Amino acid sequence: DFLQTIKLCKMIIDQKSNMIFLSSGGTVYGVQEDQPIKETALPVPINHYGSVKLCIENVIRTFNTQRHTKMRIARISNPFVDAAIKKSICKETLEIWGDGENIRDYIYIEDVCKMLEALVDYDGKEEVFNLSSNEGISQNMVVDILKKIDGEFDVVYKAARSVDVRKIVLDNSKIKQIYKGEIRTFETGVKEYYNYLTKKINTDKK
Repeated sequence: DFLQTIKLCKMIIDQKSNMIFLSSGGTVYGVQEDQPIKETALPVPINHYGSVKLCIENVIRTFNTQRHTKMRIARISNPFVDAAIKKSICKETLEIWGDGENIRDYIYIEDVCKMLEALVDYDGKEEVFNLSSNEGISQNMVVDILKKIDGEFDVVYKAARSVDVRKIVLDNSKIKQIYKGEIRTFETGVKEYYNYLTKKINTDKK
């Protein structure tokens, strides 16, 4: 990924194009005391995925400095994944690593896309942007919301993993200066996605 990014950046510059790199706000920052986390915080990733993303970010920064390009870095929080919602719909057992109190900043994927659209037209000096909801939700809160929407299902708690940060909430004040649209709350987004999945499942059965 690292070497390919260098080649890609060179190609983009030669073609006089631009790029927005999709980084991982959920892993790049690592353990941070000050929450919500601002883009100015020193990244200290605790897993290899976050470390690779940070290396790629640094390649982009170097090109921006040396070649005066304006490639952007979008640190995306945690887009909704459908695994938990599908398990609740199908009444399957949901596995949680740890006590369920790890907190994440979940964001609806459509809102991410709209923020990226806003960044395409951005011509300012800022280089790094958090794309997030600025809302901290624990795994146990996710379970409670899903049960409220779709009824009871089984949950199993397993041993915590050393690669998981306890809390990640990203400050989104910078992107909100550019993107003026709605950012869905977690519960609103879950309801919308639940309705989409149930309609799709029912359609597939016909």
